[in-house]
Amino acid sequence: MYIKMFVSNIVAGSCILERKFFDTLESAKEYVTEKSKDRVWHLQNESNYFGCYYGNVNGHVYSTDSLVSSDTENVSLFSV
Repeated sequence: MYIKMFVSNIVAGSCILERKFFDTLESAKEYVTEKSKDRVWHLQNESNYFGCYYGNVNGHVYSTDSLVSSDTENVSLFSV
């Protein structure tokens, strides 16, 4: 069975602040658009918060194609 999934990444520079998976492109786009408006991000490790990031972030949505090998180039379907 083949399931189409989409991954959203909220990033500041090369640091991924948040990653989520969605089953529709529209829901992933809505989430990224809303989250990219946030200006304060709590950075955390396994057990507790260790800092905050204040500033602009970028959001990207990628398609996870399980029928394509993992060494192919990942191109963002949507960016904010």
